[in-house]
Amino acid sequence: MENGERQYRHGYPTKDMAEKVRANIALDLAAGRGGLKRPKETKPLRELPSAELERRETTHRSHKDDRRRGARHLEPEIGHLVPDAVDTGAIRKLIEKKLPEGLSSATCLLLVRLLSARRW
Repeated sequence: MENGERQYRHGYPTKDMAEKVRANIALDLAAGRGGLKRPKETKPLRELPSAELERRETTHRSHKDDRRRGARHLEPEIGHLVPDAVDTGAIRKLIEKKLPEGLSSATCLLLVRLLSARRW
């Protein structure tokens, strides 16, 4: 609230105007015209180097566990995918497959964390 009036994102005077701007931003993002530009990676995940792994070898006791989890659970399931193909749907499928196999929910959470940090 400012001067007794509600302010919307970036100070748009009305909710309708803020919604129009939000809709335009969403359309631009859907068309690939917005957001941060980054180079497209065409190599599969298993072929990408990970500087994080080498750093963790000297700073974390669990680096061997991370490598084992990656080799055993992540690489066979999603190692063939390029990074842009790994989205929430792919991660959900991975977890939905691993839980019935007997993997604990805590280990599944570790897999998601490893995948997000690319530590395998």
